Amino acid sequence: MKDYYKLLGIEKKASAADIKKAFRAKAKKYHPDVNKSDAKAEARFKEINEAYAVLSDPEKRQQYDQFGAEGFRQRYSQEDIFRGSDIFSVLNDLFGGRGGSGGGGGGGFESMFGGMFGGGRPGGRGAPGGGFGGFGGQPGPQPGQSYETELVVTLDEAFVGGKRRLSLQAQGGQSINVEVTIPRGIREGQKMRLAGKGAASPNGGPPGDLLLTLKIAPHPHFRLEGSDLFMEAPVPVSTLALGGDVEVMTVPGEKRTLKLKSGTQSGAKLRIRGAGMSKVTGGNGDLYVTLRGRLPDSLTAEQLALFEQLKELGG
Repeated sequence: MKDYYKLLGIEKKASAADIKKAFRAKAKKYHPDVNKSDAKAEARFKEINEAYAVLSDPEKRQQYDQFGAEGFRQRYSQEDIFRGSDIFSVLNDLFGGRGGSGGGGGGGFESMFGGMFGGGRPGGRGAPGGGFGGFGGQPGPQPGQSYETELVVTLDEAFVGGKRRLSLQAQGGQSINVEVTIPRGIREGQKMRLAGKGAASPNGGPPGDLLLTLKIAPHPHFRLEGSDLFMEAPVPVSTLALGGDVEVMTVPGEKRTLKLKSGTQSGAKLRIRGAGMSKVTGGNGDLYVTLRGRLPDSLTAEQLALFEQLKELGG
């Protein structure tokens, strides 16, 4: 996957000014007019434009830093990347309106970006200036309507990821059937955009998108906070008093053993490092286990007698 920081030759802590300065230098170096008939230079020019569009936008940059290149591209389509970007004004200042080779006769930014990004200005649907016809041209075919809906996943699905088939009934009676790849470590409220899975265009343009907002269903035994999981584990009072082993189950169904010291209190909280929620960026949070003392459902006469002795001893 692309590393936007390496493409621009900057550090991850680079400032907005550093990002723009690096982009301007790279754009001059790889511009098609400087590298005529050089396919590699043209490809690199496209990549640095994409890198700048992401890293110059604080929100997109934060998402890229948090989820990495793969996780970011699962959330942003090519149109999303360029939507709202100031890249056009930067390039216009840099090259005086020369986009493609020759700098005239229709070789401006609209023709260059039309070939690079599938038509029209970066941002496509909903971009300032609208349409797919370039600068000041006649509006071209409009995209179809995009739909939004909620996708409820289980905690186990959020933990390991996987695929899910969805059948949705859209407005106007249109049926939408899609297969969704759920990335591991997704979080409540995160969004996934399925490009081209919305309504068909009314006049020959591209279809709309399907935007899914992720919701994690409540789990009967675990509570999720960030990357950490919390649970309660019943423990016989004798084990709390004398010490011993207690087995607990993690989300993927693995057994973990906790070793208790004698005199452990009910309500004590223990941490199992790395047994919490998986993260998109790799690794896991922690699992916190709260111990709850448990008595048998019914006590035998012998057990009652032992508790009486314990009471007399001040226990």
